[in-house]
Amino acid sequence: GLRIALFFVVYIMSCQGSKRPHTPGTRDLQINQPKRKKLAENPGGDTTKESHTHKSQAKLHWCWNQNAKMHPRNKYFNNTPNFRVLASQYPEFAEVLQASTPEPQNPRSIDWSNPKTSVILTKTLLLHDFKLFWDIPENFLCPPVPQRANYIHWIEDLLAGETSCMIDPPKQVKVPLQAIGLDVGVGANCIYPLLGARIQPGWKFIGTDINSEAILSAKANVARNSLDDRIELRLVPRDGGPLSSALRDGDPPLDFVMC
Repeated sequence: GLRIALFFVVYIMSCQGSKRPHTPGTRDLQINQPKRKKLAENPGGDTTKESHTHKSQAKLHWCWNQNAKMHPRNKYFNNTPNFRVLASQYPEFAEVLQASTPEPQNPRSIDWSNPKTSVILTKTLLLHDFKLFWDIPENFLCPPVPQRANYIHWIEDLLAGETSCMIDPPKQVKVPLQAIGLDVGVGANCIYPLLGARIQPGWKFIGTDINSEAILSAKANVARNSLDDRIELRLVPRDGGPLSSALRDGDPPLDFVMC
């Protein structure tokens, strides 16, 4: 019963996290006119748009003040990424920065009209903050790293028996050192298993997807980081159930399911 409850809670949280309405006053910047170039000043390292592809010029939502939404154990809680520092260490990221009007707090800007910018930022943050080597092919979801890390910390709270993410002090939460989770629709990015494996070294993941190209990309990301012994990826049929088609005889009991 506990595992079933965890599945529905995590499922609801995941769905709400991607469709959460914007609160008035959060100063969201929308780029919804590809032909009209706009620059978004360094706002903190997280997009709230659920999907983004290399070729897509769909509007992007960028919340300038993300600390209110960050889990207190999240690496980015009260720790906004410094674009200037990142650019000094990662040449690929430096290329997407553009000179802007000199200001003490915002010395650099990013051109979000370039659809590859999100991919380069995600690659940079994963490598710099989680020591993860990562890439995705064109036309696949590019995930916002801080938001996805939030989900891992929410699962930690659920497994620890604490459903409030505002723990004081947060490090007193007794998170299980070992757990096995299923990521339904792992995607080409494989972001949840990768972050989960880094944040919790004793956790293991099974990831499933109906797209063979997505599975190949996800496997490449797992192999890049030598995590094959902790992340198993499975191609499942389109007409199968999300759980029945994902699980096999001999699989250990799951501690959580996410999607």
